[in-house]
Amino acid sequence: MYQITFKQIIIIGLIFLYINNSLFSYDFQLLDYGINKTPFTNVSFYKGKVAILANDSTLLGNYDRAVVIVLGDSANVLPIEFLNNSETKNILFDGGIQSQIHWDSTGLIWVSGQSMYCYKNENWQEYYIDDEYRENRTFNNFQVDCYSNLWITTSIYNSKTGDEFSELYKFSDGEFKLLLKFPVSISFISRENGNIIAALPDGRVILQRTFQSYEEDPQNKIYDDIYIINQDDTYIRTKLITPSGKDFNEYNKAVYDIIPENSDKIWVTLGYRKYFENEHWTNCCSGISLYSNNKWLPFNEDNGLVKITPNAYLPVYSIFKFEENRYLVYTSNEMYILENDSYLKQIFLG
Repeated sequence: MYQITFKQIIIIGLIFLYINNSLFSYDFQLLDYGINKTPFTNVSFYKGKVAILANDSTLLGNYDRAVVIVLGDSANVLPIEFLNNSETKNILFDGGIQSQIHWDSTGLIWVSGQSMYCYKNENWQEYYIDDEYRENRTFNNFQVDCYSNLWITTSIYNSKTGDEFSELYKFSDGEFKLLLKFPVSISFISRENGNIIAALPDGRVILQRTFQSYEEDPQNKIYDDIYIINQDDTYIRTKLITPSGKDFNEYNKAVYDIIPENSDKIWVTLGYRKYFENEHWTNCCSGISLYSNNKWLPFNEDNGLVKITPNAYLPVYSIFKFEENRYLVYTSNEMYILENDSYLKQIFLG
C-alpha cells in the first residue's frame, strides 16, 4: 500500500473538485516545481489569485456566466458588461470548453470568446480581427508565453456560404499575426475537451493539430500533428507517438493535456480514440507519452500503465510534479505516483 501525505490529499481534493464541477482551466504552477498546469478547465492562477471562467448557475447564484476572482477567502465577480465608444456591450464567451481564461505576466486577465477580452483598469477591452469573417470567428484555446504574447487558436464556420477555417494567431503589441491556417473549422478543437496548446519556459509554444493534419501534402501523407513554434514564428513538426505502439488513427488523437515540465521535457496525456479495423470498432492511443530530447517516449506495461484493450491503455487525464522527481498521475479509474524509476504506483486511500 502506497501511503500519501496531507499535502498530496490536498492535491487529490482539487482533482475531485474538478471532476464534480468541471469549472476550471489549465494555468497553474503547482508548489513552484515548474509544471504550469492543472486539471481544471477554466481557471488561471497568478500570485495567489485565482481567475475562474464559470457558467454553473448553482454556484453563481444570479449569474449564468461570470468571471470570478478569488483571493484568500473572498471572491469577486467581475462585470461582463463593458463600455466601448459609449456603447454598453457584454463579453461573449461560452463558459465551456472552448473559451479559456489566463493571466499574463503583468497580472492582466484575458478571456477568449467571440473576441479576445482583456480586463484592464476595471473595464474590459475588446480585440478582434476586422475582416469578412468577423461574425463567424470564435477565439478558442490560447496560451500566454513568458513575454506576454498570446497564441490563439480560432474556428470559422459560415453556414450560409460553407466557408470554414482554423487559424493560429500570435497577438503581440496589440496586433494579430496569422501563423497557420487550414481549410477545416475544427483543426484546433480538442477531441476530449482537453488542452491542446501550451507555452514552454523558453518562449516556444507547442500545439496539437487535431484534424486532418496531412491535407497540405496528401501525396506524402504527412501525419505530423504536433507543432513546436519559435518566437520568430518558424516551427518544426513531429508526430505524436502514442502508447498503442503503432500508427492508429494518425490525425485524430485524443489529447487531454499538454504539460511542459521544462523546455525539454513535455508530458502529453491521452484518452481513447475509436477506429475501425477488421469490420469492428475498437479503441486506441490512450495513456501517457513523454517528449524529451526530441524523442517520444510512450509509456506501456513496463511503466505500470494498465492495458484495457489490445490497442488501448488506461486513459490518463493529467500529471503533476509535486516534489522533485515525484509526480501525481490521475486516470479515468485510479491515481498513481510516478517517481525516478518511471513506474506508476497506485495510490490507496485509507
